[in-house]
Amino acid sequence: MRVSCPNCHSNKVKKFYTYLKNDIYEEKLKIFYKKKSIHNRKWFVCKNCNFYFSSYAILSKDIMSKIYKNIYRKIDSNNISRYEKLLKLPLALSMNKQRVNFIKKNLNEFNKKKIINCKSGLHLDIGGGSGIFSIQFRDKKWKSAAMDLPMENLFSKKYKLQYYSKNIIKLKKNLTKKKYNLITIIDTLEHIKDFKKFLIKVKNILLDREGLIFVDCPGNYNFGKKKITHDIFNSCHYNMWCANSFSNLASQLDFEVLNFSISSEEKDFYSFKCFLINKKKKINANQYLNFSLESNKSKSLKYLNYRSI
Repeated sequence: MRVSCPNCHSNKVKKFYTYLKNDIYEEKLKIFYKKKSIHNRKWFVCKNCNFYFSSYAILSKDIMSKIYKNIYRKIDSNNISRYEKLLKLPLALSMNKQRVNFIKKNLNEFNKKKIINCKSGLHLDIGGGSGIFSIQFRDKKWKSAAMDLPMENLFSKKYKLQYYSKNIIKLKKNLTKKKYNLITIIDTLEHIKDFKKFLIKVKNILLDREGLIFVDCPGNYNFGKKKITHDIFNSCHYNMWCANSFSNLASQLDFEVLNFSISSEEKDFYSFKCFLINKKKKINANQYLNFSLESNKSKSLKYLNYRSI
């Protein structure tokens, strides 16, 4: 089977691991393996842009998508107490509070250096799950909301958070009259099969012309640092990113990358974080398919001073 990179479309792709046993998420969806089957889940790496992706990312069907709608998205009276406990965690134990501090610290730095003018406004957390991050992010400067797939969410109702049960891939118009000054995409991009269409929707429909995006997702630095059986490599994760692969993607979609960082402080794996600004050019959903690899290589050179991991 010939495989091309879903990110840069290069054919310089290498398969480096094949699973012989299904994981707990596949089991819930009744996906079972046969010995040495060509259908067993695999990991690939692109030698051109250093993008790591699962074989599930290149199937015609998004086979893991049902797990979110059917199993993990309901928050009702039976499990709301779990989320309320998370809300009360101290900073040292709370991933969300640490992320809030990280984002606001960088926002202050960007504004201080006059890189952006994004001191307050509307904030949307896409893939917001329970809504706990938006609840902890909102303050006098930021009016926060969350969006995720259709779900019952008693938690967001209790804490009076504006919550949109929407699938962004199917979104055709903005959620409010005004567009969002800040959009956060946390532990979400790795679950998205068509990540380019996802970001194009963010850019064209939701993001303000002067807006800022923050992305936090698993980094491919985990390969070689964590056992391949670690949950970070589970079947729900379609891709992992690094400075090189993400700068390639940003160039295709006409975003400007402000910075990259890698951290493991708040998790037991390495996360890739970056801030993007909108270059204000609207992108046609089909335009990226004709993207020139040679052109992208030259545009990515300015990011090579970052460690390509």
